[in-house]
Amino acid sequence: GNLVQRLETNRDGFEYDPYLSAFDLAGIRDQGFNYPWVPCASCMHPTFDQPREPRHEVVVFSHRKFKLKLGNLPCMSHDTQSLEEVIDFLGSGKTIITSSYHGAYWGTLLGRRVVAFPFSTKFLTLKHGLAIYPVQRWQYSRFKFRPFKQGLLNRINLEFTYGNHYTCRTRNWQDIAAQSQGYPGILQQYRSANTQFYDQAMALLLKD
Repeated sequence: GNLVQRLETNRDGFEYDPYLSAFDLAGIRDQGFNYPWVPCASCMHPTFDQPREPRHEVVVFSHRKFKLKLGNLPCMSHDTQSLEEVIDFLGSGKTIITSSYHGAYWGTLLGRRVVAFPFSTKFLTLKHGLAIYPVQRWQYSRFKFRPFKQGLLNRINLEFTYGNHYTCRTRNWQDIAAQSQGYPGILQQYRSANTQFYDQAMALLLKD
């Protein structure tokens, strides 16, 4: 099967109990398990309160190691340091194509349509589901440079890697994008889950 099918199998077979059962309080960002859902606390950042009007039909936000190449679409990598700059970029698109978990997460909080190119199970357990591109595999980007050869038994083969990243096929991504949906108005739900967990944690810390 393809990569996504293998990721789904791994997700369905995973158990948190061996890791979390001894804790007094545990919250996880994954939906569908027997532990409280507590999404990434970055949803509390005030930058999400700023309204943003889309300027592009589609933008591409890549994980720095899992690069997406989709023609001349506006693009950014997730190693950008400024959260505000990233959110401004994501908010500039009606649809976000991404290989970054947080690109998908933040894009969902902005109410945008999101298409994810996954490389791990974390893309499959967000509370509000994404349109998932059926990635077959991520391929390490490399090229071979052979400046000269010295016979069949003494061949010089110098290999250089560039960018230290992976790529995958993106054929027919538009079909997946057409199936995506946005979830406007969910930000408060995510913030409430964080606030509730914070209150529970503080109550335990202050307990006599």
